[in-house]
Order: sequence, then C-alpha cells, then structure tokens
Amino acid sequence: MKRIFLILPFFAVACSYFKNPVPSSESLVWSPVFDSTALHEVQLIAPKITHAFYRRNNYHVTWLDSAGFTTSGDSLVRIIRSAEFYGLIPDDYHWQEINHLLTQPVSQARTIALDLYLTDGFFAIRNHLKYGRVEKKELTKRSLALDQDAAAVLALRRVADGSPLRKALESQEPAAEEYLALKNELQRILALKLSDTTSQKKIKQLAVNMERWRWYTLGITNRYISVNVPAFTMKVIENDTVRVESKVIIGKPETPTPELESVVRSFTIYPYWHVPKSIVKEILPHIQEDTIYLKRHNYDVLDGNGRVVKNSSIDWLGYDGENFPYILRQREGSENTMGVIKFVFSNNYGVYLHDTNARRLFSKADRALSHGCIRVQKAVDLARYLIKNDYVVSPEDLDQYMMMQHRMEIKLIEPIPVYLQYFTCEMSKGKMVFYNDLYGKDAALIGVLYGGEAPVL
Repeated sequence: MKRIFLILPFFAVACSYFKNPVPSSESLVWSPVFDSTALHEVQLIAPKITHAFYRRNNYHVTWLDSAGFTTSGDSLVRIIRSAEFYGLIPDDYHWQEINHLLTQPVSQARTIALDLYLTDGFFAIRNHLKYGRVEKKELTKRSLALDQDAAAVLALRRVADGSPLRKALESQEPAAEEYLALKNELQRILALKLSDTTSQKKIKQLAVNMERWRWYTLGITNRYISVNVPAFTMKVIENDTVRVESKVIIGKPETPTPELESVVRSFTIYPYWHVPKSIVKEILPHIQEDTIYLKRHNYDVLDGNGRVVKNSSIDWLGYDGENFPYILRQREGSENTMGVIKFVFSNNYGVYLHDTNARRLFSKADRALSHGCIRVQKAVDLARYLIKNDYVVSPEDLDQYMMMQHRMEIKLIEPIPVYLQYFTCEMSKGKMVFYNDLYGKDAALIGVLYGGEAPVL
C-alpha cells in the first residue's frame, strides 16, 4: 500500500510561544513542591491517576520551573490548544482553563493550577488517542474517573525526565494506515483554515471515523476480510495488499448490517437457507394465497426437530408471522437466496457473507437492499482465495465441486478474521472519499462528541 506522510501542524515548532506575564507585586516565591490539598481545588478528568502520579512524585511540579514552562510543558500546551489536529477537542483537556491562566500574573497558585491541568490533560489525551472518547456499545463518553493505567504514569515520568512528549502521545494512536490517512486529511483541511459548511462537515466526519479506528484497541491482523458498509465494498487484505475486492449488498436502514468482529472458519457450497422469522412474515402471505409458492421456490417445511412436514397437513390460514411454529428451509441450487456459497462466522445477529441469485442488484449505486446479511458479488473469488494454501481442498477441487452442484461444507485450514465496519470516509485509489451516513451513525457519534442531542436511529 502507498505510504502516507503526515502533515505536521503549526504546533510542532519547538520554540516557546507562551511567555509568562511580568510578575506582579503580589507574586509569590516559586516552589517546586505544593500541598496535596491543591488537587481538590480543580476539577479533573482523571482524578485517580492524577492523584496517584503526584503522590508518587512527592507533589512536585512537573511542567513548569522558576523560569516558566519547561520544553515539555510548552509542547503540551501547544498540543492541547491544537487537539483538533488529532481529531480531538481542546476544551476536553482544560484548554479554556489553561488559556485563562496564561493571561494571569505569575503566582504559585497559577503555577500549581497549570501543572495540574496539564498532567490531567496528558493522561486524558493519551487515553483517548489509544481507546477513543466514546464507549462503542453504549455510545456514551468514556469516564476516566477510575483510570489507573500504570503504563501512563510511567510514560509521564519518562517525559518528565526528558523523553519526547509527542512520541509518548502519538505512540498510542492506531498504527493502521487507514487511520493515518484520515489524520493526514484532517490536518490538511485544518491547515487551510476553511470555515465553509462543507469543510466543517468533513472535519467532523474525519474525526468520528478516527474515533472508530481507536475502538480497535488490539489492532487488526495482517490478513483479514473487511466489509465497509457505507462503501458497499468488501476487501481481503493480506500484508497491506488488497487480494480480493468486491461489491457487496448490505442491510437496508430498517434492517441494518451490524458492526462486528468474528472469524470465518468454513464455507458451504450450494447451502440451504433457513429463513429467519423476520422474513417468514413476508413469505407467509404468499404461501397462504397459494401453497404452490413453496414448490416454485424450493422450500421445505420443517418441524422443531428438523423433520420435513407435508404441506397439505398444515392449516396455513391459522398462522401469522408471530405464531408460525415451523421452519422454512430453501433447498440448495442456483435459485437459492444464498446463491451458491455461504461463508460462516459466529455472531449474535444471524448474518453471513454469501452469494446471491439476484445479481442484477450489484449494478445499483445504492446497495442497501438486504435484511442485514452481506451479499458478495465475487463470492467464488473469495472462496478460491480462502483455500489457496489448503492441502485438503484446492481451488481446482472447488471448481469441480461447484460443477457437481451438491451441498458441501469446506472447513478452512487457515481461518480468517472478518470485520464488518462502518467508515464513512476512507482513502481509495490515492484520494479521500466521503460516503453517505446510511444508518445515521455519524450523526449519533457527532452528537455525543460535540454536544447536542443525538438523533434517534
């Protein structure tokens, strides 16, 4: 993949910009040590870890000395002031308080307050760059009130001893090139200082997508299947190279494709399709109108034990979608809704990657058309890739099995992670592309991060 170079924002300059005002006659004599009670006089984001740090550091001032800010202190003020360049918000890290204090005469109280805000801001920024600001499932801001990250304390002590501050923070960011591309584009737009509506929308869109990448706290493997729902695409990535790329059909807004992580361990050729209850509601009226519908679409009717039941023995008009006690199973074949291949991975939503018998739909631009499953245009190419190194079933064997048109499950010698993702902007063919917010997830996340009520999805 193309290497991405970041544009360093203006705050990377090493010289000191924030000069202390001339001390007033009321200034106190500076001291490197302060009383622990000062910790309770400011409102902190991460109080537990901040208190622990100062306690271990014998309540020594960290970011200032008798001459003003240290080099690290000056750099941290700049980073907080320009947190937008990381997809963050300056006021989330005490920028208003810090900016106000910078205008005040030098005093011991001012020094202590600045130091506390900077230390607390360091811990908060470091945590947010690594884990994100929002809980993925609850979609609420993460609380750092009980944070006790020992590695963060060690990192700050190293910074206090002269280690590079920027490295201590940026080392926590996702290493994925996709994240770096978003960050690079965000910095480019911010450097232009544009205030038009389109640019401001892109800034927030880039920031929320950077947030999503931070949710992958353990990173992403070097070989995986990625479905980006808003892009209607599936890619197989191996060592930063796209091996298979395909159009996909994803869930309608009323039946959205979920975000999830799982592992594909097998696939089935000429699979059965066990009709979900949500879709039985749509099919049942057709059967009630004429039971020949079952034969025409190759459906079997099964009881709770999986045994085939005669259609004629069922009082079809006595049931609706809620009380239907049987299972509808579509037999294998080219007319099967699943198509000729279904890829199986464990999840709580009952979704799959699969082929389809409605291939004409891939020509549409808006492909949010399914009940939640992902229909893959190049399903056969994906299957061939997954067994390319298999010593039991080769791609050539697969071709033979496909010609036989018999149902068969093929277990993968090399299972592969699969990520169903929701990124509304990404680098594609060297250009940043912005997609529609199909499910309103950007709007909801922006509501949490930037204030205001999130829309109901």
